Amino acid sequence: MVTMKQLPALTLLILFCAANASAATVTVLGKRQFSIPVPAGWKSEQMIGGQNKFDTIVLDDPAGTIKLAFTFIPDAENHYGTKEQTSALMGDALGELLAGAVERKLSFTVVDAPGGFEAHSFFTDKKLVGISPVPKDEWRYITAGVRTFKGAFIFFTLLSNETDSAARTKALELVTKELTEVSAAK
Repeated sequence: MVTMKQLPALTLLILFCAANASAATVTVLGKRQFSIPVPAGWKSEQMIGGQNKFDTIVLDDPAGTIKLAFTFIPDAENHYGTKEQTSALMGDALGELLAGAVERKLSFTVVDAPGGFEAHSFFTDKKLVGISPVPKDEWRYITAGVRTFKGAFIFFTLLSNETDSAARTKALELVTKELTEVSAAK
């Protein structure tokens, strides 16, 4: 919770971060371009046509506390263009995560986003509850979801060990508000 006393400092921090961020324009799925604002100091890696033939972008914050991966998936027939269709897809795709989670049922947060909408679910890894510190390269919290665009969608995974860090909040905002399509498929 931010207090009124902390608000001016937080506002300056947000303005500083925005001024020092850079946008990476990536071409995925052969011809579509997306702008991904990479926060200053974060590392990004693009993997073209990985093992599933889908393009993936991975972002890591400088402290190593956040890992955000986007996988771009074509959907020319718009099979997952509605919130109901996307919920069904996520139910199928996230079942394995739910099996290893503290949470017992899928719960989705759905928000409108530029060019479509975003839906995600939150999981706590039950084998890491009460473990401190969390072992290197393991993650206590997983936020997984879908961001839609006409004719494509992005499956994303946000890994963190804190639920309320500024870096986690920034990563989720990047998915829901800042990621935009620059040029669509023709």
